[in-house]
Amino acid sequence: MHPTIDAPIYELMRDNTATAFYTTRGKISSPQSPYDGFNVCGYTGDSSVHITECRAALSAFTGIEPDRIIMPRQTHSINVASITAKNLHEVSLEHTDAIVTDIRGLVIGVNTADCVPAIFSDSQAGIIGIAHAGWRGALNGIIENTLHTMIRQGARPENIKAAMGPSICQACFEVGTEVAEMFDDGCVDRITWEKPHVSLHGHIAKTIISQGVPESNIQKFDNSLCTHCHTDRFFSARTLGIGSGRVFTFIIMQ
Repeated sequence: MHPTIDAPIYELMRDNTATAFYTTRGKISSPQSPYDGFNVCGYTGDSSVHITECRAALSAFTGIEPDRIIMPRQTHSINVASITAKNLHEVSLEHTDAIVTDIRGLVIGVNTADCVPAIFSDSQAGIIGIAHAGWRGALNGIIENTLHTMIRQGARPENIKAAMGPSICQACFEVGTEVAEMFDDGCVDRITWEKPHVSLHGHIAKTIISQGVPESNIQKFDNSLCTHCHTDRFFSARTLGIGSGRVFTFIIMQ
């Protein structure tokens, strides 16, 4: 199949042979139309024809066949799929929110629309990972579980590089008091706005550091990638509803 659309994809992070990317909506006619734009997520209500076209364009961009583009069925769990050459065609991706692999030439990615896609790479060990971290997953341990899985496969914390892709910034992430109380005070602003605002990126960065990854190895989040501020570029569930397209953030190790 030949793609009928261009893939609006941009680089997020490079770590020697591993490179991470994210998708944007691309050229759209209406920012308020929930599926208008580039979308490869197959479980949020978009048409199968549109998804197939976008996945074909993604395959053309990466040069990797569609059956080697791996994306889980996310449910805000803390479950991690560890994919190796032995279980590549057998591992379940249902009820899964993170992937770790040591396979080269394999795309692993997560679909998000305000939640944080966190990517990890230890190029020395040849291990990469990616996690979908909404506030529930971030609090419950999806980041820790992803890093633990990488370390069990041979990664070393001091060699892991990390970055966070398109997601909601603190200025946009208003929460109720009951949610704010679950976060460290350093990640909550209770002064600037009438209601508390949480920095998911701050919380995730602290979590990554707590697992032994040096702070200098964590790429600072760029607020220009806020999904809620820039709905002309990114899908945002807070703006469009959960029945909408998704940003696909992914990493490949060559």
